[in-house]
Amino acid sequence: MSIAWSGFDQGANFVASEGTLDSSTNSQTGTLNVKSGAVTKDRTYTCTVTSKTFTESASKANDVLLNVFDITVHSKEVSTGTSTTLSCVVSDITQSVSITWKSDGVPVVNGNDVTAKSGDFSASSQKATIEIKSAVADRNFVCEVKSNELQSSETASKPVDIFVYSVTAGNTEVKIGSPATITCTIKNIASKNGIKVVWKEGDKTVSDNIVTTDVEGKQQKSKLSMQNPQTDKVFTCVISSTDYAGSEPFSKEVNLKVYGVEAKSAEVKSGTETTVSCVISGLEVALKGVAWLHNGNALTGDGYKETLTSLAAGSQTAKLLVKGSHVTEDKDYTCRVTSGEYELSPTQDTVVKLNIYGVKPVHKDAFKGTTTVLSCEITGLTEKAKVVWKKGQETVSGSVEGELSKNTQISTLTVSGPAEDAEYACVVTSGQFSSSPASTTPVMLDVYSLEVFSKEVKVTTETTISCKISESKKLMKISWSGFTAGDNFVETSGSYEPSSKSQTGTLKVKSDAVQQDRTYTCTVTSIDNPSSAEKPSDVKLNVFTLTLPEIQAKAGTDVVFTCTASFITQAVTFAWYKGEEKVESDVVTKQFSEDKQISELTVKSVVQGNTEYSCTAKSTEFPSSSAGSVTSKLRVFGLVTKGDEVPVKTDASISCTATGVSQDSKIEWFDQTTKLTTGGAYTVTKSKPANDVLLITLNIAAASVTADKDFTCIVTADEQTDQKEIGKLNTYSITKTSHDVPAGETSTLTCSVSGVAANDIDLIWVASDKKEYREPSNDDNYTVVEGKLNGGSQTSTLTVSGEITKKDDQVFTCRVTIGAQKQHVDTAIPLKVFSVSTEGDAVQSGSSASLTCSVTKPTDTLSVAWYNGNQLMAGTSKTTEANKITVTELTLASQVEDSTYTCKVSGDKEYSFTASVEINDLSLKPAEVSRIFTGTKLTLTCSYISTTISEGSFSWIFNEKACDTAACRSPANTAKTSKLTLTVDESTAGSWRCSFDKKSGNKVIRSNAVTVTAVSLKGTQEPQSLWGVVGAAAKVTCAVPIGLTQSTLSDIKWTLDGNAISEAGAGFNKKNEVVQFAFTEGDSSTTSWKSVISFTHSLTAVGTLQCQALYSPERTVTIPSTHINVITLKSNLDSVVITPTAGAVVTFTSQSNTKPTTDTQFTSGTAEIQSTKEDAIPDSDGKLFTEIIKFSSSASKVTNADELTRKEYTYTYRINKGLPTQIVLSGKAFLIGETFAESTVWTTIGARAKITVHFTALESSSVAVVWQQKNKEDSSWKDTSSEGHSTILSHMDDKGVMAATIIIDKTEDSDITEYRAQVQIAGFKETTPAVKLAAVGAEVSKVNPVFEKDSVPFSATITGPSKPSSVFVVHEDSGKEESVGLSGVSSSSPFQVTHSKNSVFYSSQGSYHFKIAFESGLEYETSTVQLVVKKKCRPLTTPPNTELKEEDITDSNNYKIVVTCTNDSHVIMDESLKEVTCDTSTGTYDKTTLTPCLRTIEPTD
Repeated sequence: MSIAWSGFDQGANFVASEGTLDSSTNSQTGTLNVKSGAVTKDRTYTCTVTSKTFTESASKANDVLLNVFDITVHSKEVSTGTSTTLSCVVSDITQSVSITWKSDGVPVVNGNDVTAKSGDFSASSQKATIEIKSAVADRNFVCEVKSNELQSSETASKPVDIFVYSVTAGNTEVKIGSPATITCTIKNIASKNGIKVVWKEGDKTVSDNIVTTDVEGKQQKSKLSMQNPQTDKVFTCVISSTDYAGSEPFSKEVNLKVYGVEAKSAEVKSGTETTVSCVISGLEVALKGVAWLHNGNALTGDGYKETLTSLAAGSQTAKLLVKGSHVTEDKDYTCRVTSGEYELSPTQDTVVKLNIYGVKPVHKDAFKGTTTVLSCEITGLTEKAKVVWKKGQETVSGSVEGELSKNTQISTLTVSGPAEDAEYACVVTSGQFSSSPASTTPVMLDVYSLEVFSKEVKVTTETTISCKISESKKLMKISWSGFTAGDNFVETSGSYEPSSKSQTGTLKVKSDAVQQDRTYTCTVTSIDNPSSAEKPSDVKLNVFTLTLPEIQAKAGTDVVFTCTASFITQAVTFAWYKGEEKVESDVVTKQFSEDKQISELTVKSVVQGNTEYSCTAKSTEFPSSSAGSVTSKLRVFGLVTKGDEVPVKTDASISCTATGVSQDSKIEWFDQTTKLTTGGAYTVTKSKPANDVLLITLNIAAASVTADKDFTCIVTADEQTDQKEIGKLNTYSITKTSHDVPAGETSTLTCSVSGVAANDIDLIWVASDKKEYREPSNDDNYTVVEGKLNGGSQTSTLTVSGEITKKDDQVFTCRVTIGAQKQHVDTAIPLKVFSVSTEGDAVQSGSSASLTCSVTKPTDTLSVAWYNGNQLMAGTSKTTEANKITVTELTLASQVEDSTYTCKVSGDKEYSFTASVEINDLSLKPAEVSRIFTGTKLTLTCSYISTTISEGSFSWIFNEKACDTAACRSPANTAKTSKLTLTVDESTAGSWRCSFDKKSGNKVIRSNAVTVTAVSLKGTQEPQSLWGVVGAAAKVTCAVPIGLTQSTLSDIKWTLDGNAISEAGAGFNKKNEVVQFAFTEGDSSTTSWKSVISFTHSLTAVGTLQCQALYSPERTVTIPSTHINVITLKSNLDSVVITPTAGAVVTFTSQSNTKPTTDTQFTSGTAEIQSTKEDAIPDSDGKLFTEIIKFSSSASKVTNADELTRKEYTYTYRINKGLPTQIVLSGKAFLIGETFAESTVWTTIGARAKITVHFTALESSSVAVVWQQKNKEDSSWKDTSSEGHSTILSHMDDKGVMAATIIIDKTEDSDITEYRAQVQIAGFKETTPAVKLAAVGAEVSKVNPVFEKDSVPFSATITGPSKPSSVFVVHEDSGKEESVGLSGVSSSSPFQVTHSKNSVFYSSQGSYHFKIAFESGLEYETSTVQLVVKKKCRPLTTPPNTELKEEDITDSNNYKIVVTCTNDSHVIMDESLKEVTCDTSTGTYDKTTLTPCLRTIEPTD
């Protein structure tokens, strides 16, 4: 069939088809495809069917409707979490349509998050919606619409999108007044031109200081900035979609919070450990942290400690503890606060100042009593400081605070009339930051005394006068004046003697300058404290003359020496000497008169020979002066022998002296005719001849001294008669006699001398106490009978009284001096004393009795026996043994009456001693010994125990004497008893007896003795001060009385600081710290009980240890306490950092009761004592001893950087070395700051240069480097500028080595100089060696033009770090390089290189330069040199009669050809063609025709 369509205009928008016959269904479908461009409104088209087979068949026309509806959708762009509704509106419909919502091709199922609705038909439209409760992400929906009216209609659809963006609030928290920025960040934006952001504060729109970025990567950020926020604020950023109208706007709150930061700055003394802080207030949430910085760098190392308090009342405080080693200069620290509430908040910096001032104490040394001004100089101040002066804890008057001038304030303290050393304190408080801690600086006032020692000496006597400083603590300077310096004066300042705290300065005046009285001045000046006042004192040197004329006399006459001292101011003390022996007899010294005094010596019967006599005179005005001396000779001629008289068998010596003899004289001893020499019994000694004197001595051994003997001294000389003199040896014997005597008996000692040849013997007796006794004796206890010399014999006796023999054995000396001999012979004679004691017995009637006789320490053998009258008692005889005790006992049975017996001791004499038996019925109680506490009542009871009562009376005996005290006069008596009540004390302590006086028989009987001992209410506790090192064992012993008659020791308790020590030994000190003790019993006796408490010394075992004794009945015994303490040693630092130029000090403090010895060892370097100090410990007998040691070490030689390493040394400080109280502290010293740098670094002008120095450091964070450059004009150093320079600081390697590098971006001529680095390391500053920056240079020689095929040399002189490793000549036009041979080039700069280029061509010309490389990698290209290659012009034809010459053209590379005639008769034909020029750049002539020469033809007539 034919299906045709109508109702439209033919065109591209319509495509009609009649279809094809489907035979299976016998159907055919025709279609009209209406393109979208024509689907704009409802239309009716006509489909007409016509038979193709039966053409006459009627056509069938049918209307076909095309209804058009419109779909409108509204996509949205909303914020995350927004509830919104998307819509799809179908319009221009006649009835409802079917609307389906799909997502990802699947119909949307209603659920918790999405509700889809198709909507209702109304007014030609239908609106379908999809409700989204909370948008979370972008999502695509499709709204599909299908007609219900025309079911065959296609389904229409439109996409509907929801775009979801996220908004992040950039809340911030900043410091009040600091610029702040808050932000809104919007991500996943769909709007192509971005979203719209509006800022509001409350209802007010903010328009200023807002920056919103363009959309990029679907993201935008809007910023709101404020310059000076003062309070918390809440802003709202309102976001609206720009591409999707109808999208709900979104509002986001953004918070701006502020907090306050108060800087707590400080101003303190250099080296003071200090805390600065920041107080952060107005917080709601605790801070994340606070960091401290300096110069933008975080603080590291152990020099700082940072703390942050917890949040309280909206506030936190950040503290920075800066240790003393870092408090050396003003520093601005930065307190960097990080918000804890909003993590994106910027950190906020606040500067906290730590300003440093220095305090320089001006110590003074002052002469005692001199008003002195102390001062302290405070430097580095910005405001006036408050200053007070203290002594101990008390503020002292007399101070001036001082005014601030040029950052310095000087405060003074005037001390009037100081009498002793004192330590004052200058206490400084910052005026800039009043809350800063005050600093205390000790200022010492040391007081000294001065004593001068003037002298008075003989003229021209070298003498030393002196000044002595005492009570001083240190070395002072003593200078002398009052003379012209020269060889005659030697002054010394003296050395300090710590033991005596003294120093003596001396002025030695040489003999030439000791001519007259002079006054010199010694001036004392302080060395350590040079501003102290000087102390001058006058010292006198008075001069006198001394004369003594010589005397010449003959033997046997008397002479008088006269010694005269002149120019003296008062009497002097004279002394006379004969040779070296002092002469004291026959001297007469006259009174001082005017300025003179005379002393005379009479020498009687002078002996032949020359004798020197000396007279000395010593000042009495200045006793420390040396004596002046003058010597004179007594000349007497002759020969003298000196014999000897000695006991037999005693060494003897005789001598012979010849005076006034000649040089050739000889002297010998003879035994009759035999000359004696040394050997056997004889020793002959000759002195060397001197002063015309010969002396010979003959010593005779004791074995040969048996009898008197004469020897002959013979002096011989040439041409002179021998002179002889007999020397006599006389001998004698001494015998002694001594016998035992009882102590208390008179004893006579005998000393007999026989065989004496002399006419006189002096016998004296010498007791053990060195006292001498002779006849007559002035002591009644000693009687001497010297006897008379008769026939060469004499006997002397010494009788000593019983008082002497009571003193037990003694030894007396019989001292024998024969004739005029000066030596004596001593013979010891013992006084032999023995003691005899007898003991009787007192018994009751009918009892047996026992008597004893004891002989003690006899020397002789004695017999001992008991006698009754003259009758020997059988069995009682005994013989004594030397030095032993012999006891003889007599026992008597059944005694009924009193009786007496005799003990006889027989030796040289017989001595009798009695003992009695006494019938005694009297008894005294209590016990024989009563030990009673002082002040206690004691009753003594005396009883008559006989069965019969005797009439009589009682009496009392105290210490064996009748007692006549009030108590003794009125005892409580009965017929048989007497009771005496005593108060025991020192006056009643002793031996008590009672006696009974019987009327019948007039007999007195005495009781036994009772000894009453008064015991003091005191104990002992030793030691009373006990110090020891930690770990040392210690003990204290407490001793208290026991063995008491009326009191019993019940217990001993111990306390520590008043706290009882438990039985287990636990005690508590003042700080309630536990101290463990142990108890043991000491070495007690019957009268003393000892309790020992022991412990181990520790830091807690400190306090007062007290022993307490408890008695029954209760008595109070006083016992001293013991102070226990521990010897300690500590230092302020465990390690120090030193550099080669700066040492470090460590303060060592020990506590002890005595000053310890100290010893410091340092493994490398020096350890020097800087100061010592001694302070008392409050409430203790101990002291604090402080010693400051400075450790320093020099740099070692480093030849390369690999040798550098941070050095670690060990120091050891020890007290009491080698003693049980030794304590050792060790520490580390780190040597940093050693440097190494190459002496020269090479670069090239215009190139980048790098200079590196190496140094050792402790840690990298404390390192700062400043580079300096040396000025070429004045050689001064200045810091390098940052322009064109940059610096690099390396990390620290494992050897502690760092490198600092300066980079010069482009080296210029002005950069070629020396450089050095100033390295700040851990508070130290070290300067590295200078490094010379040198530039590689080259001077290229000029190249002369050459013709093609010639060779050309290129040469250059190169200055550089080493011989080049390679050199090339470079042709710049072609780039071709030719290697330059380097063999033969010297190895030291400058280097001369040459390269020859053979057969050059025109193409070779152009610019050339040298390219130079060095082993170090340094490369350098020289300036260029121009090579000109010339072309030769072809040869020319020589014109007739000519020759051609080639000539150079000045200042040109060209040359010319010149024509000359070969014969003088010829001439140039054409002067213009005489020469041509060759242009060497082209090889062509400027013309090619040359003139010939023509012969000249003379004209003819």
